[in-house]
Amino acid sequence: MTREAVEAALEAGGKLARELLGNVLYVKGELPNVDLPGALRSRVEGLCESLIGAKHDAFSELTEVAEALESGGDVTAAQERLARIEAWMVSELRRIGPVVDALDGASLAKPDCRLAYVLVAESMANVLGSLQRFRASVAAIARQNV
Repeated sequence: MTREAVEAALEAGGKLARELLGNVLYVKGELPNVDLPGALRSRVEGLCESLIGAKHDAFSELTEVAEALESGGDVTAAQERLARIEAWMVSELRRIGPVVDALDGASLAKPDCRLAYVLVAESMANVLGSLQRFRASVAAIARQNV
């Protein structure tokens, strides 16, 4: 495996963290402007807070991996940590689906909720796109080991 592949994965992970934060902050900023029942609004707000925490944790971990690599750390150890970060982010981002599904159901029952559904679904689709790019970069490291 090459150091360049690890660096590419670190870059993709950083982009994921920034994409996550940017989209969550956008949702939080726009949420007051959309019609949504209180319980569902609370779920969206809870998801946003959880994802902000995930971003902070991921960014901290990615920074530690980058610093270790810059200090002459083992590329294999960096790969292992990146794989753990990937698995953890996949687990965290699985929380998106049930909330988006609930918003979809609410928008079908109450058309005024459609904007909330679109807001969250599109923003989270951006995040999931970044997640896929990060996963692909981590997988590229593993392929180089074969």
